[in-house]
Formats: sequence, structure tokens, C-alpha cells
Amino acid sequence: MSEQWEAIEAKREEQVGESTYFIDADNFGEVARLCKQHRLLANGMGGALPEISDFSHIQDVLDIACGAGGWAVDIALEHPTVQVTGVDINPGMLEYARSQAQEEDVQNLHLHLMDATGPLDFPHNTFDLVNARLLSSFMPTSKWPTFLRECARITRPGGAIRVVEAEAPLTNSAACEQLNALIAQSMKAGGLGFSPDGRHLGLIPVMKRLLQDAGCRNVRLFSYAIDCSASSLERVRAYQNGQTVYKLVQPYLLQLGLATQQELDRLYHLALEDMNSPDFCALWTFVTVLGEVPDPNKA
Repeated sequence: MSEQWEAIEAKREEQVGESTYFIDADNFGEVARLCKQHRLLANGMGGALPEISDFSHIQDVLDIACGAGGWAVDIALEHPTVQVTGVDINPGMLEYARSQAQEEDVQNLHLHLMDATGPLDFPHNTFDLVNARLLSSFMPTSKWPTFLRECARITRPGGAIRVVEAEAPLTNSAACEQLNALIAQSMKAGGLGFSPDGRHLGLIPVMKRLLQDAGCRNVRLFSYAIDCSASSLERVRAYQNGQTVYKLVQPYLLQLGLATQQELDRLYHLALEDMNSPDFCALWTFVTVLGEVPDPNKA
């Protein structure tokens, strides 16, 4: 197994300088998928920010890797007196987020081009809440500790850091399970996640420790199980999400040599058939970790 990972890693190193995101973010299908995925998560989790009900102490919010802007726009709409900042590395995503904000007549959202894997270009103690959702799709394993320390640096004492991550959905479809396994392997090969063997993404178990190591205290876990089965209310968005992901991830899997195009085409069509079946069952698990940045003036 180690020889396999070394060979894959060598292929990945040939692509130095390219984005670590395993899907082409410039593809409009990915923009549309992120919008639908946000609504799927918000509905399944009970809102954009269900872990915090009291916003009286929050004035400035940062959404890191905001993508198409779904979460940031929702927070700005729900809390018009709060200043919301979103950053992303992709100009196209930011442009779409701006158009969404204009369509909703949002006045308190500010969007900036920024690479989340590098130093965050904000002064110390700038935000009351820093949100980082599903960064495992591009954040290298080695950079998580530095990234979270940066989040703590720019968060005001007494403020909070919120990290949301997931594992691949569990399904009763053999084709979906094989594709999910390939995606997990590709992320390990790309230096993403914390799985020791590539059988899963592996970030959920270590999130609490990572936040604690970054200096956070009172770290709390919140878990959510979103029903993506054929009988669920979210079946359409869940199907569309899988349909797009399984197609757009194919170039990455091919580059890493994890499957042939013929194999991927076969699995893709079988997965779509299974997801369209009335017997299809799927459960998608998300975990939020919320940590407080210590206030030295308080005991």
C-alpha cells in the first residue's frame, strides 16, 4: 500500500502550483452545486448557524473560502447590523457571490480575494466569529495547524472559531460506495484529510484536538445526520449534488491513476441509476466544532 501512495504522490508533485481543490472551481456546474449544497446543509442542520442563538456580542463575521457565497449571504440577511466578510481564492466564485448579494439587496457583505492556505491578510483581533466550512476539499493536512492559529490570531478574545466538516455519505449503493472510496483515496493522495489509509477523509475525529492545539477552549461538538435517501425531503438536492460531484471529480481521479475513464463511466451511470431508485438510502454526517478564543482579561 505504501508503494501505491508513493507513486500517486509523485504524480501529484508534478502538478506543483495548481490549486489543491480536487474539482475545477471554474466550472459553472460546481458553482451551481455549491449553491444547492449550501441549501441542503442549511435545511438539514436547522439553519446557517444553528449552534449560536445569541448574536448580541457579534459584530464582525468572517467566512473563509466562502465560495458562491451561500452561507455568508444568509448570515448577512439574517443579521443586517452585523458586518460579514467573505474571502475566496477564486475570482469567479466571488463574482457570483456578489451577484447573489446584489440580488438580495445585501448591504453588509464584503468580499475579498484571498488564499486560505496562506497567511490571512487581516489584523489581530478583527472578528468575533470565524467560519470555516468544508475546507478539507482543499486544505492540505500539513497546513491545518497553522491555518487554525491564523484563525485564532484574527479572532477577538472571547470570540469563536467554527469549523464544519463531513465524511462521505453512507449509502446502500455499491457504485456510490466505490466512487466515494475513490474520492477518499484521491484526497489522501492529494495530501488532504487525516485518514491513515485513504479509506475515509479522517478530519472529523481530529477537529476538536486541532482547535484545542490552536489555543481554543470550551471546544464543543455538534453532529448532524442529513437524510439523502430517495424518500427524503432533500432527495432532489442530494441527487443533484452527487450527480455533479461524481462527474466533476473524474479528471482528478484520472490524473492520479486511480481509475480508467471506462471504469468511471460505468460507476457513474450505475450510481445515477441507484440514486434514482425508490429503494436508495443515504445518510450524510456533518460535525461542527465550535471553540472559544480565550480572553486574558477573564478568568
